[in-house]
Amino acid sequence: MNENLDQGSLLPAIVKDTHIVPKFDFNAIDNFYLEVDKIVKNTFKYGYHYGPAYEAKPGKSKPPDILYKRGMQFFIDNFHLLFQDIIEIIKEESEHVTFTCQSTMFRTGNETVIAKGEGSCSTDEGRFSYMAFEKISSRQVRESAILRSHKDAVERFFNLSRFFPTDKQPSNGKQKEPPKQTTQEGTFRWTYKFADMTDPEWFKKQLLAAKSDAEITAFAKQFKMELSCFSDQIQAEIAAVANKRRMEIKK
Repeated sequence: MNENLDQGSLLPAIVKDTHIVPKFDFNAIDNFYLEVDKIVKNTFKYGYHYGPAYEAKPGKSKPPDILYKRGMQFFIDNFHLLFQDIIEIIKEESEHVTFTCQSTMFRTGNETVIAKGEGSCSTDEGRFSYMAFEKISSRQVRESAILRSHKDAVERFFNLSRFFPTDKQPSNGKQKEPPKQTTQEGTFRWTYKFADMTDPEWFKKQLLAAKSDAEITAFAKQFKMELSCFSDQIQAEIAAVANKRRMEIKK
């Protein structure tokens, strides 16, 4: 994993970077993303909140911009976000250790899950290659895994891939978030609004409209993370709808 995901972790301690963010409805898609656009374009500073993923090399293409730790912390502070983390430690035969983290993100004062993230870090990463194995701090590796997981959740929730593409393609900074998005899994495509991701009825509707077993399987795979944010009862209801539609298709 690219060590630059932790950019800022080796810099001086962060002073709480809080600005006045107008109150708005999280489910009002236009206002929500408009405010996020303003933050990234007008408030964020290059080299501080975001910047190149790695040092540019002579004769090579310009590295893509990524969200730095300070940029992630800005969203956490200003939108009052909290996390619950599940940490797993994997010990390898080579004596190296990998920490994995699964994070659930909430807003302060609200128990509703709004996003989930995943991250991992290993003592075998290149960033630690200059250190003797016995001197590598397990705390540092663990904190990097947590940081990456939190960053993943923040980027998912605020749809920051339009500014900091995960496929490492340079962003021209001119792309704007449309009211609806389209996602694709194989040959299947689904169009949705931000609010749909917290609405169980939207998922049921898509499943009931599926025309093949393969489409249902692709849908479940594409929205696995979003589905996992619902309670066990709601997940069971959605699964029942999927099974019912599978039976109807077979007839």
